[in-house]
Amino acid sequence: MTKQIKNPNILNNDAVIKDTKKLFRKTKTGYQISSNGTAIYLKNKGYRNYKGQTLKIKENIATVKKSNDIFNEVLKEIKTENNDLLTDAFYKQGETILIKNKAVIGGFPETTLTLYRDIKRKGILFFINGFVVITANEISFYEYSELTKIIPNNFIYKENIINGYWNEKSISKDSQFYKFLTLITDNQEHLESLLSALGFLTNTHKDESNAKCVVVSDANSQETNSSQGRGGKNIAINGVKELRNIVTINGRQCDLKEKFVFQQIKENTEIVLLNDVKPNFDFEDLYPVIDGTIPIERKYADVKEVDYEHSPKFIVTTNRPIKSDSGSSRDRQHLIIINNYFNEHHKPIHVFKNNFFGKNWSKEEYSKFYKVMAECMQLFLKNGLTKYINPKLKTELLINSTSNKFVEVIDSLIELDKWYLLSEVANRTEVKDSRTTSKYLELYANTNGLEMTKEKRTGNKTYFLLKNRDLLSDLGN
Repeated sequence: MTKQIKNPNILNNDAVIKDTKKLFRKTKTGYQISSNGTAIYLKNKGYRNYKGQTLKIKENIATVKKSNDIFNEVLKEIKTENNDLLTDAFYKQGETILIKNKAVIGGFPETTLTLYRDIKRKGILFFINGFVVITANEISFYEYSELTKIIPNNFIYKENIINGYWNEKSISKDSQFYKFLTLITDNQEHLESLLSALGFLTNTHKDESNAKCVVVSDANSQETNSSQGRGGKNIAINGVKELRNIVTINGRQCDLKEKFVFQQIKENTEIVLLNDVKPNFDFEDLYPVIDGTIPIERKYADVKEVDYEHSPKFIVTTNRPIKSDSGSSRDRQHLIIINNYFNEHHKPIHVFKNNFFGKNWSKEEYSKFYKVMAECMQLFLKNGLTKYINPKLKTELLINSTSNKFVEVIDSLIELDKWYLLSEVANRTEVKDSRTTSKYLELYANTNGLEMTKEKRTGNKTYFLLKNRDLLSDLGN
């Protein structure tokens, strides 16, 4: 007797799905959507989990997906069968599999790729038409077909791709943005300091041995110890925003000790901007997040730690001098003080006849701007962060932090490499208090590139000496 072979395309309710790639199977009463088949289908489409996010990764570019997005993608595939009964079945069963239940999506494997961050001697800017690899010596353009070769073990977020096009032929110095930067700086040295800061911010590498926060202000605010503003610092920062994912926090309202202060930070956040911090802002509150991991606490959720390598850099903008009495604060700051070429009566629009960015700029103007920013990163990779403070402003800042009498006395009295009794100098400067005088002397030394040494002598009296800073020590920093 010949054994009858059933039509393999007709399965009963108890049939086992042999081909687990199938999303569904036909039953006697309709269609059964396969949870396992759906999971394998989505995995083959590049779905992975990453630190609580669901990503669809294709050629090392990741898109964040919600359960509704995933449902709609599978629905689109189901509809290609042109079967209304099957589509109806998916509407009912697919909602349970992909939205109500978490097993399929939660069961995606963790991606073996890590989020891309620039390295010490190289940075990348990602544009719509390709990406640019920047080193100290060259800027090279690549098609996205080569991305997996350039960053084989990393992925990037699609939403972090710059919404513009790279044009190698663009000339940076013809751009409005470059001309603007020359106007808000005093000279070439000042300009290069600002350019290096922009390059530092657009490069996502973080160096634990040289952790910095970029502090941006204007000369009039610093000199007068009062809010002036309208100098153009926001335009400079908005230039960085065009390239990097920035979370902006209202500096006047935020409390860095409040547990939810950083809840806006996401996995793809590259910079945190504390905008227009309040006059009594204590920079020391930023130490933990400049130097180490960042705790992200959201309501009704567990605290997440962002590791140092993937944590964002920080920018602080202010219209007031920031308290930085200690060497620790100054070591963590890269101070950019723009001049007041622009003010409330003389604005950039008066010079350039248009606002910056967005619909105000042509594709050509944007291309020139992108070239400026790429060259800023290259300058940073070549020279690091370069400091500049106008000599007159440097003296004004020191006087604001100490007193006019103190600076006058120290300038006329103190010789380098000579020991002085601290209490006598305190009396001469009319500070009186030796502890305050010592703090002021530290400020004086740091402002003038000097080093201060103290020692106790007979009678428990404190002596100090000012000398030129050890250049080898500076090179180590």
